[in-house]
Amino acid sequence: MTEQHTPGPWGANEHPADWAFRTGRISDKTLSSWKAQYAADPAGIAQTLASLGAFPWIAEENAKKLGLTPPALADAPQAATRNSGAPGYANLVEELRSNMPRTVAAAERHTSAPQLFAGSGNMPLATASGVETSLLGPLPWRARLVVAYEPDRQRAFELAQQYADHGGEEIWQDLDSNDAVRDYTARVNSWFRSAPHDDEDDLAADEAVNRLFNQTRSRR
Repeated sequence: MTEQHTPGPWGANEHPADWAFRTGRISDKTLSSWKAQYAADPAGIAQTLASLGAFPWIAEENAKKLGLTPPALADAPQAATRNSGAPGYANLVEELRSNMPRTVAAAERHTSAPQLFAGSGNMPLATASGVETSLLGPLPWRARLVVAYEPDRQRAFELAQQYADHGGEEIWQDLDSNDAVRDYTARVNSWFRSAPHDDEDDLAADEAVNRLFNQTRSRR
């Protein structure tokens, strides 16, 4: 007898969690957990799965694992491509390095730069809401911090989709007032200013740091 599932965007004979995996909403690491939750609460979990945002780069990876062809990605929104709206800096230290590589190198010889996520580098080991950390990969560092520390799961998905879809620079500027962004920025500022430089490096450092950090304050 064919198993019947709660109606939704999945096919009549497709498990809602399998659909969510196929379309890039969940990863293979959480697939079995979602199925267990669905077995306990079909209607509630089906509604949750249907509301999750889809990300094409995750759908692409999942489709490969399933041996599916590109048409399997048709119901994932194509606006959120891997590189859309994502400036090329992995973190604030790299942003500073692009302005003055000598002074950043001097600071790094003195002591290690603060990590975007303490203990794990540019990506967190987990997120506050429990969303997949892979959602953060395509995002600029400010957006990565905001999404990683957002405690509400649905809101975290919405923010990740919003920042992935948006190509304008003004949206990144708005993120500077976020507590996680401000904390990381302050740690980098303190590290950079406390490192010893020679006279020439000091002038370059003051100019670049004041420009970056004062612009951040002026936007609040």
